[in-house]
Amino acid sequence: MTFFKQILLLVLVLNVFELQQITAQELIELQPSEVQSLIQSKTKQKAVLVNLWATWCGPCIEEFPDIVYLAEKYKDQLDVIFISGDFPDDTLRVKEYLLNQKVNWSTWLKSGSESEFIDAVHSEWSGALPFTIIYKKGGDEVVYWENKAELSKFEEFILKAVNN
Repeated sequence: MTFFKQILLLVLVLNVFELQQITAQELIELQPSEVQSLIQSKTKQKAVLVNLWATWCGPCIEEFPDIVYLAEKYKDQLDVIFISGDFPDDTLRVKEYLLNQKVNWSTWLKSGSESEFIDAVHSEWSGALPFTIIYKKGGDEVVYWENKAELSKFEEFILKAVNN
């Protein structure tokens, strides 16, 4: 086998391995009827930050690394629920982004009717992305907001959620 063929084979093998890793990232379809039960199941053990985002949303991509950082920093006190607003055809792109951001926990993909999903998440949500809600352990809502936030805002409200 020539050197060129060996290199080509190696590149092919590495690409297949990378694709398997991307495919292995757990991305679960979430129906509107399942949203609140998911949140309630998580708030039994810890405070919860819910973030609705999409790969095509610039502000979402800007704040995403901060949320991942805080998820790691407060991992014993906080669960982060990422719900992607991407279209089902973009699942591979979502998984690749999550892998690049080192998100190693289950994440969700919005499914079903757009208006029903918006209503199921929060009565005050217009549907704009990003959208964040933070809950205390036990399920009491601390805060919600539309649009991008800075690290300091996330941390301020996470601390309020975990210290009560």
